[in-house]
Amino acid sequence: MVSIESWKKTMSMLCGSETYDPDDLKAGLEIDPDDARRFRERFEVILRDKPLTVGEYEKDIGFHFENDEEMYGYLRAMFGFLFEGGPLLE
Repeated sequence: MVSIESWKKTMSMLCGSETYDPDDLKAGLEIDPDDARRFRERFEVILRDKPLTVGEYEKDIGFHFENDEEMYGYLRAMFGFLFEGGPLLE
């Protein structure tokens, strides 16, 4: 099983409610391909297995969502921005 704690730490530091900067996260991922690969793998596990709850995401990262579906929609869009050339999230 892949640990998601380092993923949550990275998200909190660069895309938490107080530090929201997906451009910095994307730029940082471009610096080290090994870190980017590990982060992407963890992100893929999160999107596939959906281990996070709205409450956990809010507590650890600082964003509130109404429900898991809304939160995972946001995370899918963030993944698309970071790894698939998708648009920047507002």
